[in-house]
Amino acid sequence: VVNLFNNARYPREDVSSLSLQEFMPPFDPPNGGGFSAAAACTTLIEYMNRVAVGDTVRLSARFIGLVSSRLQHGSSLSNRTVLKTLARVGIPPTRLTPATQTDQQLLDDPLLYSFPFKSPLIYMRVDSDRQNSISAIANMRSFLRAGFPLVFGFAVPGSISRDPVMPYRPLFESVSGGAAALAVGYDD
Repeated sequence: VVNLFNNARYPREDVSSLSLQEFMPPFDPPNGGGFSAAAACTTLIEYMNRVAVGDTVRLSARFIGLVSSRLQHGSSLSNRTVLKTLARVGIPPTRLTPATQTDQQLLDDPLLYSFPFKSPLIYMRVDSDRQNSISAIANMRSFLRAGFPLVFGFAVPGSISRDPVMPYRPLFESVSGGAAALAVGYDD
C-alpha cells in the first residue's frame, strides 16, 4: 500500500480543493443504510478495494449493520464498532443480501459470514481531544491528499427540523441520534 500511495497522482502540497469522488461507488441509500456508520464504513472499504486492486464489488452495508447491532446489543453504532465487526466477520457482496430477505434470514445465513478480509483493517483516529481545530483540519486534509477518505460520525440534535436554519448546540440541546459520513474531498 505504501508504494501505491507514494506513486499516486494526488497532490503532495496543500491545495484549496480536492476530490476523490471519481473512485467512489454510486450512493445507494436503500441498500446502504443511508447515513449510518455501516454505510460509511462499507463505502470506505469499497473505495480502498477499487483504488488498491481495481475491484468494484458492492458490499452489503445492511448485513454488516445488522451484525454490528447484534454484537453491540442494539445500541447506537459507532464507526469503530462497525470496523471491528468487519474485521471479525468480513462482509459479503450486496448481490447475496437481497432486499427480499428478512433481517433474521440474513443473520442466520452461514454463507454470509464466509467473506473474511485478506488484509488487516487498521483503525486510526486522525484527530484528538487535545488537538486544536486548525491542526485537526490540516491533518484531515493531508490524509485526503494522500488518497485516504475519512469516515466520521456526528450527533444529530433533537432540535433538527425541516427548517434550513439549525442553531449549533443551543444551551439545553438533546441528542436524537447520530449519523456518519465519508469525506472524499474538500473545497475552501
